[in-house]
Amino acid sequence: SSSSSSPPPSGADPPEFAWALSFSPPFVSSLAYHGFLPMSTQIFSDLICLLPKLHVSRCVLPCVMSDLRLESGLARKARRGRGYAFSSDSCLPAVVEGIVAQHGRHCWFYQPLVEAFAALHRSPQNGVRVHSSELWCKETGRLVAGEVGYSV
Repeated sequence: SSSSSSPPPSGADPPEFAWALSFSPPFVSSLAYHGFLPMSTQIFSDLICLLPKLHVSRCVLPCVMSDLRLESGLARKARRGRGYAFSSDSCLPAVVEGIVAQHGRHCWFYQPLVEAFAALHRSPQNGVRVHSSELWCKETGRLVAGEVGYSV
């Protein structure tokens, strides 16, 4: 019989998750700096833990926003407006609230992680800053989509 602590079979991906109880902004920013995606989960009714996830393969934008270029057709549509406006770093709390509404209250955004992300949004640490991206309906002024990420 095999032990649960034995290494994965040759060619298998290593486990992607670790766990921790600290949500301090310096710790969360250090994890992000080293390539982990900080997530969280509720273990018991009174225990929420940090789940640093190290993706074997991950989408990373290795560019500065000023270097970002749109394909010409998409750029034309963006210039016409089409009823939406894009912003960044203007409404992190509403974006997090929308993500939780979309994915359910038991998604990865538990309050301790939200607080750490908000602190890193206000005051970057270890070269890590949390960002929000927002898409607004021009007609109603409502937030219709958003995402949270970080820069290193």
